[in-house]
Amino acid sequence: MGKIKSGRGTTKTNDSLFYIVIIIIATLVIGLVLLLSHLPRYDFPPTIMFNNSLYQHEKSSYLNKADMMPAGIIESCIDYGIPNVDNQANHNIIGRMILVDDRYPEYIFIEDGNALMAYRLIAE
Repeated sequence: MGKIKSGRGTTKTNDSLFYIVIIIIATLVIGLVLLLSHLPRYDFPPTIMFNNSLYQHEKSSYLNKADMMPAGIIESCIDYGIPNVDNQANHNIIGRMILVDDRYPEYIFIEDGNALMAYRLIAE
C-alpha cells in the first residue's frame, strides 16, 4: 500500500494513526473518571474541630440548654474527611452555635433547632 503525501509533509496514514491514538487515550481517561466516580468513599462520622481538639457526634440525652454557655459558632465545613481548622465540621452545620457545659468537659453541644447534638472529645 502506497503512502500519499498531505500538504503538511506528513502522510495520511500517520494522521489517521494519530487520531486513533487520541481517541483511545480519551476513551481510557473517560472510563477511568467514570470508574473513580463510582468507587465507594469512606464515610467519616460527623466530627467537629474546636479549640484544637476533635469531637465526634454521639447520641445522648443532654438537653438542658439553660446550664450551657456559648463558646463559638461553626464557621466552615468540608465535604469529606476530618476537620483540621477550629470551628470546622465535616457536615453542613455552618452558623450553628457551639455550647459548653462545665459539668461535661469532654463534650461540646451544637444547637439543632429545639434539640442539642452532643459531640464527645476524641483527640486533643
